[in-house]
Amino acid sequence: MDIIFCGLLREPDRFKKSLNDLIQLQKEGVVGKIILSTWYNWRQDMKQKPQRWRFLLDLLTNIKVVESSEPDVHPNMIWHQMKSLEVGLDNTKSKYILKTRTDVYIDPDFIRGLKENCGNKIWIPWYQRVHPFYMADECFYGPRDKIENLVNYCEDYDNKYKVEIAPSHVRRWAHSYGYDILRQHMDGLITDNALLTHYYSMLKKWFYVHPGGIEFRWFSGKNIKKKGLDFCCDMKPIEEYERMVSH
Repeated sequence: MDIIFCGLLREPDRFKKSLNDLIQLQKEGVVGKIILSTWYNWRQDMKQKPQRWRFLLDLLTNIKVVESSEPDVHPNMIWHQMKSLEVGLDNTKSKYILKTRTDVYIDPDFIRGLKENCGNKIWIPWYQRVHPFYMADECFYGPRDKIENLVNYCEDYDNKYKVEIAPSHVRRWAHSYGYDILRQHMDGLITDNALLTHYYSMLKKWFYVHPGGIEFRWFSGKNIKKKGLDFCCDMKPIEEYERMVSH
């Protein structure tokens, strides 16, 4: 698998920890290329706090930095998210891709087992229980063709079908795994339960959900609760829902 770090330089201590682990996995043959897909001004970030980022200069022989111009600003910076992944993919031919960020840490033991545990499914660390397609996008792993499908610049989500909750998450996942049914729901043609049933079926069929020992912003490891919202890191809520609707 190849690794693609997307976006800005953030949290140098966490990024350093990730790189050191991934370089070790590279030596073991678990990981191929390590790519940082960022913007032309990335060195300016380093100059502002040179002591914090000095480690990166020492590790540049182990990683490939791919620079590109920033796209037009869009709410939730979604065009930035799409382009950094797209450019990263253009610089790897690996059959399997792990997309992440410089402020995300993933347990290296979990990475070692990704291919065996996922098969041809996509790994995500969490999903939101009651808001369809609100799924983790800070890091994910899967076959190249499925990851390529997660890059889209569709403007329907801005014009025709505006999503109120987590629009950047929804537009990434729904476009490949539920655009038609989401459109029908927003047009009032299907019920909330029909959309939720599709969402859960899609998760079971195409995704492997596991917290992955990740550290990112508001959660660490299995602690993925945020502001009272229901974030789930396994299939138990889906199994409970299926039992409920079958009776």
